[in-house]
Amino acid sequence: MATKGCIVRRGGTYSVVLSLGRDPSTGKRVQKWYGGHRTRQEAERHLADLLRQLASGGFLPPARESTAAYLHRWLEASRPRLSPKTAERYGELIDQAIAPRIGSLPLRELRPLHLQSLYRILLESGRLRGKGGLSAQTVLGVHRLLHRALAQAVQDRLLAVNPADAVVAPRPRRAEQPVLDEEGLALLLHSLEGTRLWTPALLAATTGLRRGELLALRWDDVDFQAGALTVCRSLEQTRQGLRFKEPKTRSSRRRISLPGLAIEALLRHRAEQARERLRLGAAYRDNGLVFAEADGRPVEPDPFSAAFHDAAARLGFPRVHLHTLRHTHASQLLRGGVSVTEVSKRLGHATPLVTLTVYAHVLRGEDVEAARLVDRRLRAALAETRKGCRRPAPRQPEQAARPPPGGSPP
Repeated sequence: MATKGCIVRRGGTYSVVLSLGRDPSTGKRVQKWYGGHRTRQEAERHLADLLRQLASGGFLPPARESTAAYLHRWLEASRPRLSPKTAERYGELIDQAIAPRIGSLPLRELRPLHLQSLYRILLESGRLRGKGGLSAQTVLGVHRLLHRALAQAVQDRLLAVNPADAVVAPRPRRAEQPVLDEEGLALLLHSLEGTRLWTPALLAATTGLRRGELLALRWDDVDFQAGALTVCRSLEQTRQGLRFKEPKTRSSRRRISLPGLAIEALLRHRAEQARERLRLGAAYRDNGLVFAEADGRPVEPDPFSAAFHDAAARLGFPRVHLHTLRHTHASQLLRGGVSVTEVSKRLGHATPLVTLTVYAHVLRGEDVEAARLVDRRLRAALAETRKGCRRPAPRQPEQAARPPPGGSPP
């Protein structure tokens, strides 16, 4: 939302007019007037001060500013602190889910009841195209956005309390992620041999890399001598194009050991890529990427995922996506006895608690196996004890000697 200002002379004084764009829910222009300046220079200084306040987030808007206008203003001020992908997603939620329903409501009149009603409507009939509601996960995203934006409104003294604090947020039911067994994984990988999907799919299945980490990998990140790779960036797709970014958390930046199968595949892939580079000559755009288009350009993540999903569906795995390879890798490690802490480090999770939460269904199976293991070992130990030892006769309790009548004990 563009913000402009101008100076208007009214009678013998000058007024500053601040244009805050249009209210997205009503289409009406939002303006704020500041009058009473005796000279034009005084008005210009006031206008410059207001624009500085607005740029720094310290501007106090009109008391009747709508919720939608505030959310758009908050998003613009927050963009430097958000990734482009997150800012895009916030803008979509504001425009498509929030503004059409509570956007025209004045910010200072927003109450918990309005938010609770909004969430209910979104869950029941929130889809823009077709019938039905939004997922609980999406509505939870709406709640988190509102909570964050309204917390800033409280900090800026636009609201006394945050209405989102008193609202029960939707709790999505965490669905168990599909995983492939060894036979299914081998069948899928075998079907991809000879295609551009083979090596990245194999690497994802043997390292658990996320899609963005996989497509941002450079040859400088691969240490063939040590048999390891380093994750230090990610590739994301935005409306403005592809963008390399730093890992979201410190734990996402990590070093991963490679199995021999992955090292062999990477060496063959590097040789084939070198042949492609020679064939194209000056037309090849060398970005040093491990996985790139035929001319060296970065691979677009969404079409890449779609191609993998289509290949899996043709084999009879309609629910298998590229991220399934990450889940499969983690499940194999946990079932193989690798500690949760080590699996968490390999996946780049913030804490082992995240790993426990996501892969609880795998660990439930391990719990049953643990009980069986205890049962087998304890039964065997008891059997050996019974075989080698004779059961002792129960001891009778000793009775204290009674003193003779009329006398003292000896």
